[in-house]
Amino acid sequence: MVSTEQFLESQHTGILKLLSRIGMGGERLKTEHELVGELHRLLLHHFDAEESLLDRLPIPPTEALAHHQDHSRIIHMIGEIKQSVAKGELEAATQLMAGLASEIVEHETHYDVQYKPFLRSLIPAAA
Repeated sequence: MVSTEQFLESQHTGILKLLSRIGMGGERLKTEHELVGELHRLLLHHFDAEESLLDRLPIPPTEALAHHQDHSRIIHMIGEIKQSVAKGELEAATQLMAGLASEIVEHETHYDVQYKPFLRSLIPAAA
């Protein structure tokens, strides 16, 4: 059985690996478009899972709202990247991707880390 913490950490790892692949550059435009689409799907899936867990944790509503809003901000950023890639603006997309990577790492270290003790004690396993 995989713990909730392990489940979320494996998603974090997958997202960061995909960001790394996209950020390496040199990919053909179609491949970049596919990778950014995959990243978008991964983030949506991860944020849905995370928000479902957050709604069950004993945290103040204002903290949960701030966390949800940060997810929305990150999803908006990936939308801007998708638009740049669709237009063939790979240099702009690369710059936006670097910003997105920093924001995702910041999100994980600012928000996600603080909930690990709750996940360990309250939700021992994920499906």
